[in-house]
Amino acid sequence: MNNFLKENVKWLLTVVFSAGLLYGEIQNFRNVEERLTKKIRVISELKESINDLENRIIVLETTK
Repeated sequence: MNNFLKENVKWLLTVVFSAGLLYGEIQNFRNVEERLTKKIRVISELKESINDLENRIIVLETTK
């Protein structure tokens, strides 16, 4: 076992380091996804508010 570790320590460190990088990227992707979801929700709410305001303007213009 010691001989295996001595011969392959560089590869083992590379694999561990790569796994850490991959984990960090996955966590970063999840954070980006959460932020985008929040922004999409805000945009949808604003769109509904704009549609309501447009409908009010149409009603006001037709009552003149």
